[in-house]
Amino acid sequence: MYTLERPSQAADPVADILVGKLDDLAEGVPKQVQVGDNKDNFIVVAKVGGQVYAVSGKCTHFGAPLATGYLDGYRLYCPWHAAAFDIRSGEIFGGPTVNSLKSYRARIAANGDVLISIPEADLSSVASGRPSPRMVKPDDSDARTFVIVGGGAAGHTCAETLRKNGFKGRIVVLSQEDAVPYDRVLLSKNVKADAAAFAFRPAEFYQEFGIDLHLGTTVQSIDPGNKTVKTASGETFVRTT
Repeated sequence: MYTLERPSQAADPVADILVGKLDDLAEGVPKQVQVGDNKDNFIVVAKVGGQVYAVSGKCTHFGAPLATGYLDGYRLYCPWHAAAFDIRSGEIFGGPTVNSLKSYRARIAANGDVLISIPEADLSSVASGRPSPRMVKPDDSDARTFVIVGGGAAGHTCAETLRKNGFKGRIVVLSQEDAVPYDRVLLSKNVKADAAAFAFRPAEFYQEFGIDLHLGTTVQSIDPGNKTVKTASGETFVRTT
């Protein structure tokens, strides 16, 4: 069974990390803060609209330090491939990544100190992200069908986003590829590698969350009026949404 990582719970023991004074945080400027003795273990802290937020320090796509990116409102952009995250929650605003950042609670002490509460279990891995915990599973009572043409990053993200946002109907993904959706950006760095090595999710993920992958499938025609998609093999899929 594929299981998404459990987000840290409020009841978990936490450590308060001092990251500086509130007045020292520039509005809208991400700041990298090392946690512990490992220089590769860091978070990003930012003040937006007078509120302080803290998330994982590295992009979940290729590990870029996010403090060297830029903040546009609540959108924190990776400096390498422009993945975007919500600084308030760590959730993804835009690809190419599929994993969210961890989010940590910030509080301001009476003397102006900014303290970030980090679960003790996370203290040695604050830079890494996590899969989103918001996925739902299909429900047979939901008769809706969503058909996605294309099994690349966009197709995968569409399917996962539907489940994140509570869609419990059937999801069909039609892909010409013979492999489960994979990261073409990473594959381009190592063209001799097997595409499966760069899969966004293992095959078990799609089974667990009822995402019906049809690999090696060529779409022949799309009829928007009748809401049908016909494949080269003669299969017809009917969408209801």
